[in-house]
Amino acid sequence: MMLAAACKKPGPTIIAPLGTFNGIFTRIHYTNATKKYDTLKAGLIVVIDINTGFSVTGDTTVHTASHGDFYTDATHIQFDDFDFAEPLKVHLDGVYDYTYDGSLLQFSKSVGDTLHYSYALRGQ
Repeated sequence: MMLAAACKKPGPTIIAPLGTFNGIFTRIHYTNATKKYDTLKAGLIVVIDINTGFSVTGDTTVHTASHGDFYTDATHIQFDDFDFAEPLKVHLDGVYDYTYDGSLLQFSKSVGDTLHYSYALRGQ
């Protein structure tokens, strides 16, 4: 038993997505009535800080500027938005699947079968 434990390879190193990220938010919505997809895009700046949480600024015509807490593990990142002031706009809130390679941060989530949110952000 001791030999097996000693030979076990370590798991992958997890790089926390901390810092300032700039990139594109994309919302893809499928409308059942028209059987078509519509896409909205916005340029965003997302700051993720271990002490102050997250904040979103940039093009707020489609996506709401906001701030709050975040939590992460190896494959998911959760945002808890403190600012639900504009309920008709998208907020960075909830659990997203994510990947981060030290430079490119990508996270996304689907809401039902007809709505998908995607963020592709580069570290600054």
